Amino acid sequence: SKKDISVRCNLAWSADGSEVFTSEKADTSGQLKIIAIPTAGGPIRNVAGGTWQALMDFTSMVDGSGLLVAGLPSAESENRNLNIWFQPLNAPDPVSITNDLLFYYQVSCNQSGTKLALNYYTTKRILRVLDISAPGKFVDVSAEVVANGKVAWAGPGRLLANQQVGKRMGLVKIKADGSGITPVVSNEKYISQMATSPNGQNLAYTSYSGPDFTIYLADGQGNAPRPISK
Repeated sequence: SKKDISVRCNLAWSADGSEVFTSEKADTSGQLKIIAIPTAGGPIRNVAGGTWQALMDFTSMVDGSGLLVAGLPSAESENRNLNIWFQPLNAPDPVSITNDLLFYYQVSCNQSGTKLALNYYTTKRILRVLDISAPGKFVDVSAEVVANGKVAWAGPGRLLANQQVGKRMGLVKIKADGSGITPVVSNEKYISQMATSPNGQNLAYTSYSGPDFTIYLADGQGNAPRPISK
């Protein structure tokens, strides 16, 4: 059977902050595609590129050239691991960045385009923070709040991460070394994904209250959220 996950639980801001990228079913086979929702309103558009068997996460390149995607394109064998791909916005096919035995579930690039946060699985989930220019220099974050959920950059040296709050899944800010946890959003039933705008002034997140995911926009502290899709 085809790999699939719930749609609209992936988020990334465009490099200029005018759109939020998310995922949507491409057809009845369960294949997925990437779409762009204007933050100021307007028609939704398809992002250049093919369909995917699995879309776990994606992040925008700061130069606006495309997305880094953790997933599995439709053209690839279902037996392949989840890897990191570069999806150009002006080309139909993604380009493989990794090709190893790890399963990559998450990728996030910071606002300056200098660091990546990668969530991968070996015998357990591990969050790795590395410099793009020196990928051999990395920090593996062992904090459970980060390793078991989605993360996204929230500013210099800080990440947004999922955290269990009672029966809810909220958002916290955390230092890139796993310390200094600060609550951001805790009043939603379930938050699956989040992304900070390029200027750091706005936050996008998906909340699931059944039966669908809804994307919200808020300020950088999670205040005054408003839905932009249902």
